This record gives sequence, structure tokens and C-alpha cells, in this order.
Amino acid sequence: MDKILEALGAFIVAVVKAPYLLLKAVHDYITGTFGVSLDWILYPTMVVLFVYLVTRITLPYEITVAYMLLIVPFVAPFVLLPMFYTKWMDFVHTQFAVAQGQSILEVLVPREVFKSPEAMEQVFMQLYQKAGPDNWVQGVWDGKSSPSYSFELVSTGGAVRLYIVCPKKKFKNMIETQLYAHYPGIEVREVDIDYTAEIPSNLDGYGLFGFHFGKGGSRIGPPLRTYVDWGHQDFPKEEFKIDPMSTTLEALANAGPGEHMWLQFVIVPHKSYDWKTGSLTERPEAKKDFEADLKKKFSVKVKKKGEDGKETEVEEMKRANEMDDHEKSLYTAYKRQMNKYFFDTRIRGIYVAPWSKFNGDRIALLAGSLKGTETPGFGGLNPGRFRTDVDWPWWQNRGGKTTDRLKKAILEMYKNRSMENFENDYGTNASADADTVLSTEELATLWHIPSSTVMTPTLSRIESTRREAPANLPI
Repeated sequence: MDKILEALGAFIVAVVKAPYLLLKAVHDYITGTFGVSLDWILYPTMVVLFVYLVTRITLPYEITVAYMLLIVPFVAPFVLLPMFYTKWMDFVHTQFAVAQGQSILEVLVPREVFKSPEAMEQVFMQLYQKAGPDNWVQGVWDGKSSPSYSFELVSTGGAVRLYIVCPKKKFKNMIETQLYAHYPGIEVREVDIDYTAEIPSNLDGYGLFGFHFGKGGSRIGPPLRTYVDWGHQDFPKEEFKIDPMSTTLEALANAGPGEHMWLQFVIVPHKSYDWKTGSLTERPEAKKDFEADLKKKFSVKVKKKGEDGKETEVEEMKRANEMDDHEKSLYTAYKRQMNKYFFDTRIRGIYVAPWSKFNGDRIALLAGSLKGTETPGFGGLNPGRFRTDVDWPWWQNRGGKTTDRLKKAILEMYKNRSMENFENDYGTNASADADTVLSTEELATLWHIPSSTVMTPTLSRIESTRREAPANLPI
């Protein structure tokens, strides 16, 4: 019975997928080219077309209406099913996540940390648990999905803190255990009140600017420059270490009294998706994209003679002796990342402050806070996927209604630790908004327990390291 139902579900998806993909392609083109939502064109066009057809038909209205009602059952599924499916999957996934509970963990950092980000990579590797549905009932009805985590860097008035938000069931204790195992001197404590609750959801009295970071227009992009490229795996002395997170922490530390600067890395174990896991269109794993991108960058066309003696042009990968030093480093980085675990990642940056203290200079500071991982030729994280302003303000944002809606939306997504995209908005580069795929090595470079070389004075550190009580104490 399960196989029959799965086959039926696959057939229905195949039937509705073609018009869905066509409409999506048209929508993305119009949005990206003209900066206008397709909804403003589609709905009036449908109304005009309907009125035109009704007035042109010479049959009595009763017969016309009867024919229209007869056609509706054949047309409505193509329009309503994709909309219903998306809303339904969002609903069951939310219900499943709520049932797992949520823990907000604050990580207190000791003054002396000598571990490289490789220790944090081991933690991310333990979190790579797909835990997807085993059958269509678990996927479509129960909403079973992979766990999501949020790693956050928070500056409140310049005081910088580290937070981890995770499912309470199963994963809270596992994260604490892994952190203590790899960083024995830290302290992890669960907080009762979410720090984002200080900012009202309606933003009454507050100004906000936010954006999504991504690797250009691609979900993979070239690899970021990681702690391995800085030589941390060779265990250099402290005075020779360059902590890739120091630039980020220094940027956050510049927030003034009453100002808030937040960076959020929401991650979900990367996998392929189909109709059972929440996508009408099949989304293959990114490793094939990595391989294609690698081939594109390092293949050359050469002429070779065939068995018939004729020369033909073929593509071959460059040999090591044909690459310069930079190409060798980039090629090595590609091959290294392809052998890691991947996470779908949503990176958000938000600056929010009371209007009386709002300082627009902080926006550029936050936008450049992740530049420490960028090197010419390598990948970089840019705040261009989505932002809370518009491209054509003189007609897209009359009265400030559009930007007001976008600001409230990104704040809500931050508070919910959501992986949501802004694929249907306009005027905000939203057509390029998509998940960024990062390896465990790249994630550990962006978020780890800062080493002792980070001298940010406002980074919250504890005076003494946490130690367990001796086992031989008298009872």
C-alpha cells in the first residue's frame, strides 16, 4: 500500500511540476529584470481576461457558468495544489520543530583558549545527522525533518556573546558534551529568556537594517579561505596565529550603548530533497555542483588526434605543473571541501537600535564583518542575497510600507531561527536569495571558540576555567 501511495504522490507531483516551473521561471525573470512583483501583473491580467471571455461568449450566462464550473475541477488542482503543498509542508515542519522544543545555550569563553578551529569542526561533524523521514507518512503527515541549529554572535551595546540555539530533545545534551570534550575550559549555560525578546516584533521606536549573506549568485561558490589556509593545522605558536574570527568580533564590538548587532548562522544538514521532504522540484546534493564548478575553473581545451588521425578538441583538467601557486591553493581547497560534510546555511546580519541612537555607519561595519574569510580568487560572503531596502524606492517604497514589511519579516525570521528564503519579494535582489552550502571546515572558520589571540576587550570571558570536582571527595 505504501508503494502505491508513493507512486501516486510522485505522479501528482510530476503533473503539476511543469506549469509550476514555467511560472517560477517567468516570475524570476520579471522580478530580476524589472524589480516588480509578478503578482501585480498576474492578478489584474487574469481579471481582464476573465471579463473579456465572459463578454465575448454569445451563449446564455447560465450555460456559460455551467461550463466554467465543469472545467474548474480540471484546472483548479494545477493552481491550488502547489500552493497548498507548500503551506502544508511549512505547517507540519513547524509542528515537528515545536514538538522537539528549543534550548538557547550561552557559551562562556575562558581567557586562555589554545585550540584551533579544528576542534569546533569536530563538533559540527557530530551535528551532521540527516534524520529525514523513512517514508511518505513521516515526511508529508508527521513533518519529520533534519534538525536545525543556530550559531550566533551577538553584540549588545558592544558586549559580545556567543549563543547556540538547538532542539531541546536529543541534541542539547549532545552539543554540551561535545563542547566540553573539545574545549574543557568553557562553560555552557542555558538561558531562560531569548535576548531577541528585547526588540519588539513591530519595531515600535526602533530602526533596523538587515541582510542575508551568500556566496555571490551560487549556493556553492568557490571555497572560503579557512583556518587550514592560515596554517592552524600546523599548530603555530600563539603569537603567529591569525584567528579568522577576530575581524568579525572587532566589528561587533563597535556597537554603542543601546545598539544591537547580531550575526546568525542557521544550519541544517545538507541532503537532496524531493516531494516527501518538502520540495516539489527535486534538489540534488551540492557535490555534483562542486565537481562541475571545479571542472569549469580548471579544465582546458586541447587538441588530440584520434585513431583516424583527425584532430579533435577535448577538455582536460590542468596538470599540477600547468597551475600557478594561487591555482594550486584553490584546487587543493576545492578537493578538501568536497570530502567534508555539508550544511545548508542561512546567514543573517541585523543592526537594530532605538531611533534616537540609530547610526547608519554600523551597517557598513556589519556588512564587512565576514570579510576575514575572503581572498581574491577564493570565495567570499557578501550581504547581497536579500536586504531590507529596495532597488527602486521612488515607486516600490512609497510611504515606506515595503521596507517596513521587510524589516519586520527579517526580524521575525531571526527570532524564529528560520531557513526561509525571500524568493517572492521584489526590489531586494531576492531572486538570488537561496541557501548557501558550507562545509564543516568553513563553518568552523566562521564560528568557533575564539582563541587567546583575539584581544577584543568586550568579548565576554570567564575568569577561571570550569573544572569537575575530584572523584575522591568524601560524601
